[in-house]
Amino acid sequence: MQILGIARSETNFTTPMDAIEAFAAIACAFLSIPPKHLQGAFIEAFKHVHTEMPD
Repeated sequence: MQILGIARSETNFTTPMDAIEAFAAIACAFLSIPPKHLQGAFIEAFKHVHTEMPD
């Protein structure tokens, strides 16, 4: 939910399935390999993404 809060901050998910479907698209985007000319930009952007580990 932390990732969805960042990537889809304007969206309110009414069911767990809605959140799972939204997260799947985000996860695929994170796992895709960007073209060579964008790799540096992606590396820099992901350096600023922080998540907290649950206790």
